[in-house]
Amino acid sequence: MATKRVALTRDWYQLSDGSHDVTIQFKDSVAVCRSKAKPDENMDGLNFTDTILTFTRPDVVWIRSYGLHRTAEIVIW
Repeated sequence: MATKRVALTRDWYQLSDGSHDVTIQFKDSVAVCRSKAKPDENMDGLNFTDTILTFTRPDVVWIRSYGLHRTAEIVIW
């Protein structure tokens, strides 16, 4: 997968479809959820701030901005 930047909102964004490993880096607060289908907008996720995370196959991963940040920028590689 090529490196890219994504600006997250409060809507769940599919980070991985489970077919490959994904690493992300970010400074803002994000919520992460493992789910085969898009999570409900009221679904809580695991919250992280200012870190690097790696998700491995076969996890299907969704991510969105969290907290006071309306948007959060992440780098995916």
